[in-house]
Amino acid sequence: MIPRKLIVMAALMLPLSASADKLGIWVGGGVWDQSVSGVFRNSLNPADDIDVNGDLNMQDNQGGVVYAIIEHPIPILPNFKLVATQQEYKGSGTINATFNGINFAEPVDSVLNLDHADLTLYWQVIDSKKFELDFGLTGRKYDGLASIVSQTDSSKSSQESLDEIIPLVYGRVAVGFPIEGLSFAADANYISFSGNKLSDFSLKIAYQTKYVVGVEAGYRSQQLELEDIDEAFTDLKFDGPFANVFIHF
Repeated sequence: MIPRKLIVMAALMLPLSASADKLGIWVGGGVWDQSVSGVFRNSLNPADDIDVNGDLNMQDNQGGVVYAIIEHPIPILPNFKLVATQQEYKGSGTINATFNGINFAEPVDSVLNLDHADLTLYWQVIDSKKFELDFGLTGRKYDGLASIVSQTDSSKSSQESLDEIIPLVYGRVAVGFPIEGLSFAADANYISFSGNKLSDFSLKIAYQTKYVVGVEAGYRSQQLELEDIDEAFTDLKFDGPFANVFIHF
């Protein structure tokens, strides 16, 4: 689905000699307060668009996020970042549309699950207490589904699974404040091809105490735009504030 040229070009852009000045390990986790909006369909007919708010009344959700980061001083070898994100939304509403070959014109219950895990390999182009610049590649593994079930006939249901690995370009900028341990950072994962787009951006403020433990809070926003990927069309947005606790060795 994803052009090889895009992956090769991104790989060629990676720096091959920048690295951290010492070994560092971060382990953290917290909650992302997510809101969902937009439309999706699983047919070629635009009349089958389903609005997650207006039609399905999907509710906002608080999903867990856990992560681990390893940075090392070995030149050429990348640093590692692993993030797991829970993303599931449920709703009950009324639709008049065809989804995955099933015609619905009735009240339905629905589930949209976009749980995923990210493995990022990145290099530190600049690494200092005042400013950091990272660049790399992320592989995002989705393990989710979209499900619609009739409220009047439970045997009438349709489900489309999502089991894909998507490569993304990764970037991060961090700025240190004069106050010891306080910093601001912006992270981004992005890819765009043939009218399809996946973006994931976050802004956060972090405070690292002198006793290994730290806290961070910020805002995260995702957009998922699909244009006829196996007859799947989406224009969905997920965003909201988050808060994490972490330890840093």
